[in-house]
Amino acid sequence: MKNLKVRMFEVDRDYKELVNWALAIKQTVPHPICLPGVGSVVEDEDGKRYGCGFLYLSTDTPVSVLEWIFLNPECTAREKVEALTHILNSLEAVAKAEDHPVMFAGSASRGITKIFEKLGWTKGISNMDHLIKVIKE
Repeated sequence: MKNLKVRMFEVDRDYKELVNWALAIKQTVPHPICLPGVGSVVEDEDGKRYGCGFLYLSTDTPVSVLEWIFLNPECTAREKVEALTHILNSLEAVAKAEDHPVMFAGSASRGITKIFEKLGWTKGISNMDHLIKVIKE
């Protein structure tokens, strides 16, 4: 497997790819205004993107929220696990640097939850849906 690196998400450069991944797996496509300024993209030295994720930070609370994680559906299961691990580790480093000692995230599957748990996350509520409502287009 190629060496993977993490870089900041850039809307002009990366958003179209995120949309393609979301549509391929029949997920909600987030509008660009929904995406926080802190996002990471995992790619290899050839520029192939493997996944992305985002971190909401607030000055009102020490809790950060990890959200909008998308993985390239064309990647193998092993590549997806490695990409997700890079996303989680990079955004955890950002949360730590920004003095946000608690992170919150949702998980779509037991397999993904296991990856989180291996990285030190604690499982909370099960069988929960995340709901989205666009108030104004």
